[in-house]
Amino acid sequence: MSSTCIPEDIPPYKVGCQVPRVIEGRPGVRADAEARRDRLVEAGRILFADRGYDVPLEAVAEAAGVGIATLYRNFPTRLDLKLAILADGLHRSRRTLDELLAQVDEDPDGAMTRLTQMFVSLQLGALIPIIVRDQDLIPSELIDARKGNLASVGEILERAKSHGVVRESVTARDFFAGVALITRPLPALIADPMMDGTITASELTDRVLAIFVAGLRP
Repeated sequence: MSSTCIPEDIPPYKVGCQVPRVIEGRPGVRADAEARRDRLVEAGRILFADRGYDVPLEAVAEAAGVGIATLYRNFPTRLDLKLAILADGLHRSRRTLDELLAQVDEDPDGAMTRLTQMFVSLQLGALIPIIVRDQDLIPSELIDARKGNLASVGEILERAKSHGVVRESVTARDFFAGVALITRPLPALIADPMMDGTITASELTDRVLAIFVAGLRP
């Protein structure tokens, strides 16, 4: 399957395609602007996941190391930032999925491990409630890209099944649901005095994910 390219002509969430890195006659300006924009998207993803969709945008700007005016220049509304985060995640996962489609027949175990790690790194569970919010405002191009990624996950799972590393009953939706549930933020659980207070949230997630991946096997 060919890589899905998220169009550049959908402002302001321009990710996923090759664009000039400098403005003609002004070397470095475009690259600097793109770098600031990338930092805003990454900071937004982390803070939306950690603190929810209503986190102050001033906090996003501060985490990205830019002023609030720079944030609004790139993303006039909170929805614009959300769509940029979604587009970035789709593009990043698309690239990895294409690599996994080429890898899965040679190393099905490794492909399944990378598949899981990719969605963990995107903080899928924390971002799902934000992604599905305002569904009617999400451009059709991004919806189609999500469907394409889901189809690729399904293909990877089917090919992993043919090599005996995933049980036959597992679907792509099962996989997404499992990873999303495991990667949901659970600060109350970590703080519970009845739990082992020596474990961090990331360590707990890693352990539960290992159990989940083992459970995918026949």
